[in-house]
Amino acid sequence: MALNTHLSNTTAYAAVVEALVRTGGTPKELHEISGLATNTTRKFIRALRNRQLVRVALWRQDTMGRYTIAVWGWGSAPDTKRPPRMTPTQRSARQRMRKREMSALQQGRQSDGAGKPPTGRAGVAQAHVP
Repeated sequence: MALNTHLSNTTAYAAVVEALVRTGGTPKELHEISGLATNTTRKFIRALRNRQLVRVALWRQDTMGRYTIAVWGWGSAPDTKRPPRMTPTQRSARQRMRKREMSALQQGRQSDGAGKPPTGRAGVAQAHVP
């Protein structure tokens, strides 16, 4: 009976290995492909890494723009180096650029009239005042 539960996961583990060999992926992506639990996927990647079968192929940015998401790939080559952190000056420059883009976007909406509230209430009868 216990043998069958292990056999049901074998295809899931095979799917993880196939994805790692073909394109690589983050633990979340590999979890979605295989259907294994997230922690199980992470443990499997750790076991493959301990045997030097997988490596960090590249780093992706998270929603804050930091390179914190490791994309794992098949191979024993050295891990890809994580890009350096942004300096405070670079972060400030990026924030100023975003503010300029937002103000330009808002000014464009105001000149089009798209940002203005409607001037009348549609569907409401107006009282006639003589």
